[in-house]
Amino acid sequence: FSEMVEPVVLRHQSGPVVILTINRPKKLNALSRQVFESISANLDDIAKDIKNIGCVLLTGAGRAFSAGNDIKGDTPSDALATKVIDQIEGLPQPVIALVNGMCYTGAFEVVAACDIVLCCEKNAYFCDTHAKLGIVPTWGGNFRLPRRVGLAQAKKIFFTCKQISPTEAKELGLVADIVPEGELVEEGMKLANDICKNSRISIMRQKRMINAGWQHTIKQALDILAPGKFHPGHEFTLKDAASNL
Repeated sequence: FSEMVEPVVLRHQSGPVVILTINRPKKLNALSRQVFESISANLDDIAKDIKNIGCVLLTGAGRAFSAGNDIKGDTPSDALATKVIDQIEGLPQPVIALVNGMCYTGAFEVVAACDIVLCCEKNAYFCDTHAKLGIVPTWGGNFRLPRRVGLAQAKKIFFTCKQISPTEAKELGLVADIVPEGELVEEGMKLANDICKNSRISIMRQKRMINAGWQHTIKQALDILAPGKFHPGHEFTLKDAASNL
């Protein structure tokens, strides 16, 4: 009999919150082609269900969030990784990263695309090792990180390859909150449920507005967000607002 193969990404839903867990703990949740394909399929499904899903938590199984690109195994193409990271950033619902341990290099690029980042107080740390390996970021991290922490701090992170502690990450603005060990998922659920108490459509539109403001000049962003230029799925009526959708 063939052994049951565990999914590389686990999905669990509690009320309006979906938890996606990268499930390769023996490989420190290295980001393989299969991992990205599974995340992508889940995000496609989640994006279509704004009525029942208001927020997504992304975390890793075991002692790591992710060690980064699976360079010794089923390595994803840059095109696939970039597409999925763009999906995370562009998902209508907010995505909260729960960093439970090491978050290295390619995983750092994934986290930089999430809307909010929480991390545990002892075991979490962040590091970009591209310069140590003699390569450059190709998944968008070198564009996203400066927007989160500022140009000089981003260059310091990229050029030194030094580990960043939870406290340093919060001081930089990368992490919103530091959570005691063992309480990360619980606190993530609390935050996600607080978000879900509010108008889903309003939050989705605001997310798109904020992202457009980062990616364009103010004039370009206002033009993109003009009435009639939203994706049809983002339009809403007074009836939707009354139902708190």
